[in-house]
Amino acid sequence: ERRGEPARSGRISERIAEALKLAARHSGGDGATAIAQQIGTSVSAMQSIPMAFAILRITEADLWSCALLSAAIGDDTDTIGAIACGMAGACAGIDAIPADAWALVK
Repeated sequence: ERRGEPARSGRISERIAEALKLAARHSGGDGATAIAQQIGTSVSAMQSIPMAFAILRITEADLWSCALLSAAIGDDTDTIGAIACGMAGACAGIDAIPADAWALVK
């Protein structure tokens, strides 16, 4: 499946701004899929980093929602999830992880 644009040069800050604008107009999984069609979800930093910012905004920085949506978005889910969840976790702390999910990890 092809999404987004081919890796290209340019300013990543502009791609992040574009992703955040799109995320302000979308919500939920369907919104994330629509954004992924334009931004992309590949391992390329020009796609994965802006997509992580979009997921962070769509989920209102809810750590668990970031994890679930990142896992479901497709393509390079682990990179996108690591970035989005890292930012959400830095804001919310470890207590934002549901107890039952944390118990699985322990």
